[in-house]
Amino acid sequence: MTASELFEAIREQGKKLLERQAALCRARGVRTDTALYIGLAGHPARLVLAEARKWRADLIVMGTEGRRGLRRAVVGSDAEEVIRAAPVPVLLTRQ
Repeated sequence: MTASELFEAIREQGKKLLERQAALCRARGVRTDTALYIGLAGHPARLVLAEARKWRADLIVMGTEGRRGLRRAVVGSDAEEVIRAAPVPVLLTRQ
């Protein structure tokens, strides 16, 4: 598999996951907006926060790997950064 094929496979899986989750929300009468970011450019927490502000979101829902201990201290946590700076409530889900 080439790098571009891998990138495309990741993008397609991400799109499918977002659509499944958005469909579940819509089926329960909850309006949703989604965004998929793939790549190494940019800062994930800043992107999430910027989208939430732009959309005037009522709630941010995002996945988390659930890092703990030394790994979290070294690598950091985008989810934690979003929680600290979010203008609205944040719901975290484990993968």
